[in-house]
Amino acid sequence: MDTDEKKETLKGNEGGRGDGEGEPAGAPPAQHAAPPDRPSESSTDASHPQASSQADSQPTSLKPLTPKERVQRSLGDRGGPLTEYEATNIARLFGIPVPPGVLNLVDGMPFEGPYVVKVCSDKILHKTEVGGVRLNVHAQDLPAVVSEMKEKFAGENILVEKMAPKGFEVIVGLIRDSTFGLSIMFGLGGIFTEVFRDVSFRVLPITMKDAEEMVDELRSAEVLKGFRGIKLDLEAVYKLLLKVSEMAMALEDRIDQLDLNPVLVYEKGLTVVDVKMILRKKSSTEINTEMHTTPDV
Repeated sequence: MDTDEKKETLKGNEGGRGDGEGEPAGAPPAQHAAPPDRPSESSTDASHPQASSQADSQPTSLKPLTPKERVQRSLGDRGGPLTEYEATNIARLFGIPVPPGVLNLVDGMPFEGPYVVKVCSDKILHKTEVGGVRLNVHAQDLPAVVSEMKEKFAGENILVEKMAPKGFEVIVGLIRDSTFGLSIMFGLGGIFTEVFRDVSFRVLPITMKDAEEMVDELRSAEVLKGFRGIKLDLEAVYKLLLKVSEMAMALEDRIDQLDLNPVLVYEKGLTVVDVKMILRKKSSTEINTEMHTTPDV
């Protein structure tokens, strides 16, 4: 796939709140239900929602795994798209603000509504196009909506997330170029992405100066900086770009594409509503090398 094709793939979900909403950064983390189809996952699996709490209970004499090590062990030799649930948990592991979510749970929710209900499948990347997203679902309606989704998407998991207030939409992404490797992209989200295609790019890794310049280079930079009373937390935007850069460099050999869209920016903080991640498949040589260099825990 050439660079232009990758850019189009990366922008596949541009154009609005398509895949639901999240919550502002700084909200307390919620507990998550374990995926029913992955009973053999270990406590160090980064896609496992309780990985962090279980890792904390390890004996103090053992050196804790880094986020990179946890993700690498979790992914193995997988390639292709991850489910949103898996991609979101990886983003959370690197400090990217994402909404709390649980799989296939309707009773005893660990966070209050309203909720967003989504089909969660690595075979369905653009959920709105197949009717796989329900927004603003209240607690009394949640069981019926989840049941309806399960019937419509038989055999697939159903993700329930906390819905966030509306915010100003931007998009952050990663694309891989055959010459330069991973590059980071930033631009206006929602309808602005489709109409203006106002985006900026940098080869990774980036610095705070790079992040600031990526915002400044947009034709619509004045909008982000307070046009007609719009108040946005640009410091949170810069930090998000740096966190994505950090995650990309840690997983440089695994990530092929990443799409954070939309990202909802508030006067204070932001949240990443939807995470799409596509992996490069590892070779058997790389896997064997890691098996001999990474200590067991």
